[in-house]
Amino acid sequence: MAKSRVVTKGVIAAAGYGSRFLPVTKTIAKPMLPILNRPVIEYIIEDMIGAGIKDIYIIVAQGNDQIKRHFSPNPEINGFLQAHGKLDRLARYEEFYQSVNLHFIEQDVRPEAPHGTSIPFELVRDQIGNKYFLMVMGDDYVYHPNNDIKEMLDYFYDSEADGLVVTQKRPDDQLYRYGVFGLREQDGQSYIDQVVEKPESGQAPSNLINLGRYIFDDRIFEYTSEQLAENKTEQGEYFFTIPMLQFAKDKKLIPYISQGKHLDCGNLEGWLETNNFFFEKL
Repeated sequence: MAKSRVVTKGVIAAAGYGSRFLPVTKTIAKPMLPILNRPVIEYIIEDMIGAGIKDIYIIVAQGNDQIKRHFSPNPEINGFLQAHGKLDRLARYEEFYQSVNLHFIEQDVRPEAPHGTSIPFELVRDQIGNKYFLMVMGDDYVYHPNNDIKEMLDYFYDSEADGLVVTQKRPDDQLYRYGVFGLREQDGQSYIDQVVEKPESGQAPSNLINLGRYIFDDRIFEYTSEQLAENKTEQGEYFFTIPMLQFAKDKKLIPYISQGKHLDCGNLEGWLETNNFFFEKL
């Protein structure tokens, strides 16, 4: 029986220290930084729900329960809202809790523990099973009026690919900030062929940057496990670039060029831009 390509599971990597936001991230997890009056991660989860993803696994720092508490019912607040007739606010979250299953997985973030963008993949392998799943980073958001996650899923369903990465075009003078994809063409389809991290001027293989959003199935775990077993690191971290490129060599990994507005909340400038963007939409 053929494996279903429908993506019903999502993973959000949200265990980082947020060192670029210190000192505020000593007490506030970076994915909990607000876009107006809601945290970044809530926007991501709502898009996942809107795209039909009902099981979401959130990778959090060991011992940090901020995100879990935010998405858990609060009897005191519920009682206050009921007592003051603010039932519309209460109803919104009651509906939210019923529409998704949130699972929290702790990542060891001590200095001696393994770090890098491959680690969240390893932490969810038992929960994913042999299903296709979506992986996103918890500190940025892609705004699209039709839901960018839904758009990317539809693009994947219409393909015959084994996996998908989300990309966007950037001007040549901005490419040095990002990982940039190189492509190969085969039978009228573009496939991922390489990634050059922060290329020097004139060295980028294309103008398509990596947005850190992916669709894979359990076959990706073969490559992340091999990376850890062979201790393949860069700058002491297990970067996902390594297993992703090995997967792309052996399988069909396609780019999805997002038409959404990429809002990078991983740095102060991007976080301020994001808040201004949503404020103007009020």
